[in-house]
Amino acid sequence: MSEHSVSPHSAAIIIVGSEIVEGTVLDENGQWLTQRLQDRGIWPRMVVSISDDITLIAQAVRSACASVNYVVVSGGLGCTPDDVTRVAVASAFGVPLHVDAEQVDMLEGKSTWAHGELARAAATLPHGGQIIVGHHDGVRGFLIENVLVLPGNPPEMQVMFEAFIRDYPPPAAPICRATLSFAATEDALRATLGEFEAAFPDVELGSYADPMRAPSRVTLVLRSRDQRMLHDACAWFDRIGLRSRGHA
Repeated sequence: MSEHSVSPHSAAIIIVGSEIVEGTVLDENGQWLTQRLQDRGIWPRMVVSISDDITLIAQAVRSACASVNYVVVSGGLGCTPDDVTRVAVASAFGVPLHVDAEQVDMLEGKSTWAHGELARAAATLPHGGQIIVGHHDGVRGFLIENVLVLPGNPPEMQVMFEAFIRDYPPPAAPICRATLSFAATEDALRATLGEFEAAFPDVELGSYADPMRAPSRVTLVLRSRDQRMLHDACAWFDRIGLRSRGHA
């Protein structure tokens, strides 16, 4: 993938499918991809679900490309009328679609399902893109500039993603996290958390309250590429007298 200059090693994940947006099918792919990206040192900065709408998908792709280094799109690569991701991504880049003749021949010779028009549809991608093969008998994904487009079926998507990243060394150290839990309220911790951010500017902090619980608890999630710094950040709370039930 090519890198964008806006924010180093950051990613957006776009999940395509009206069934996801409408709640008919749960999104497994977004969660799986966020973890795999963090394992490779890439910060997920956006996860969004989009219905099967060419205009909305194209807008989401253009917006993501302007904001992060890497964009991963999953879904809408089948061969039915509602599978519009190829058209939408081509529209986002302002390029026409074309058929990869070599992939058509490969599908015709080896696929159990993709023959004739189905083979041509499966081998269609935006001009300038590169076909990505996961399972030999599965649909084809593609890469165009910094946008990786994968199928929506979770096992098929996972096989293709793992096959693709073998050619790309991780760009940074894995993102590690630690979870801490305190018997407190967020307003009581506000000043302390401000001091923490000043002391550890390179550790990302998320605060999540549970006000319905008695007594109230606040969970902190700390994230960093530097595992030693993350350990020091957790120890900082002990040093100031806050005891946590959390773990790294």
